Amino acid sequence: MTVAQDSPSTRSVFEQLAREQLVDPAWADTLTGALAGEPAPTPWFVRGMVGAGAWLAAILLVVFVAGLGFMTGAAGFIFLGLASMGGACAARYRFDGDFATQLVLAISLAGQGLFVVGLFQTGGFDDFEAALWSLIVINAVLGAVFPDKTHRFLSVALIVGPLTLLL
Repeated sequence: MTVAQDSPSTRSVFEQLAREQLVDPAWADTLTGALAGEPAPTPWFVRGMVGAGAWLAAILLVVFVAGLGFMTGAAGFIFLGLASMGGACAARYRFDGDFATQLVLAISLAGQGLFVVGLFQTGGFDDFEAALWSLIVINAVLGAVFPDKTHRFLSVALIVGPLTLLL
């Protein structure tokens, strides 16, 4: 398959159509300006690498906060988990883009894990079923509040999965 050496540009096609009186002569400028203003879509592999970088950043953030000593007891885990989930939800309302979306998703999921670990450390939950119920409640709240479709899907999965195990 060969490509013609002198393929026509958008402007030349519209100039030809205008000469043939098939379109208004102003269309060439309007369409060329509109097409020039559209950003090219990001390739899937670039979006994948941005997502991987966001997940790595979230993991390093949690490790950094753990290294500061905030998670010395159950209260630290619970506070950090709630702060992570609340901060992720607030950040998702404010920021948009691939990196921000993946970062807040990872931070929210890490916050859920920290919260459940903190509840176990308080001694109030001695069994596995209590952890599953806490995941169900957390994800029911986050599924209603979080403005991201991917997070809502994961919230439903993290509700249905524990419910299946409880049956």
